Amino acid sequence: MEYKKIIVERDGGVVVIKLNNPERMNAGDPEMNREIHAELDRTEADSDSRVIVLTGVGKAFSGGYDMNVMKAEGREPPQTVQEHPYWARIDPSARQPLRSYALRFRHFDRPIIAAVNGYAIGGLCLACDIRIASEKAKFCFMYTKRGLSPAEGSSYLLPHIVGISKALELAFTGEMVDAKEAERIGLVSKVVPHEELMPVTMELAHRIAKNPPIAIGLTKYVMYKALQMSIEDSMSLQNVAHTASTLTEDHKEGIRAYVEKREPKFQ
Repeated sequence: MEYKKIIVERDGGVVVIKLNNPERMNAGDPEMNREIHAELDRTEADSDSRVIVLTGVGKAFSGGYDMNVMKAEGREPPQTVQEHPYWARIDPSARQPLRSYALRFRHFDRPIIAAVNGYAIGGLCLACDIRIASEKAKFCFMYTKRGLSPAEGSSYLLPHIVGISKALELAFTGEMVDAKEAERIGLVSKVVPHEELMPVTMELAHRIAKNPPIAIGLTKYVMYKALQMSIEDSMSLQNVAHTASTLTEDHKEGIRAYVEKREPKFQ
């Protein structure tokens, strides 16, 4: 499949999606959005594709949503809060985030790793399951600096990742955060030298891809669901998922490999 705004590479069970609009800092637009979702559909249908790595071409991971596109779409902000009774006047289709990255990535049954190669503006990187950053990476949630409240699920994701107080500080100020600070506050898992970003990320992706896909998918599902549950409900769901995983061929292979003192060969 040919794309204009993304580049897709496959390496064994790892699918690398590169945002490819460097002239616009890989800012999102309708065409890029369609292509990313199309590739997710394609990957979802391919049982051999186990992990997605998302990164950017050039000096940016993602530039957020392209402000030029916003202008072309004719979005005129209200002059006062009183002029805008919030969702009552919002187009109903805008309230249905069915194609949102935050929701699509969350419900995707395979891990998505962000290899943050440069500027990461907005919430795209937050939607990924794991974030690894180049030492050149910089993060910014500048919605307030554009007269906007948070978008793309960032009002939910950011507090869950860094805590409510730090999330509010980042959102209120809209200030840039460097890679070292991002690691300190838990926004990213690891910071590596720029030239090592893809090798380190791919090594992790391949390690994950070797593990059984059903167990990985169930693990992702129950861990995210637990964020919205009591410990009692979470443990009940965990037990259901755990029992389901014991019925898989991969579980049988895992036991055989342990008994035979060898590496498992999962399906």
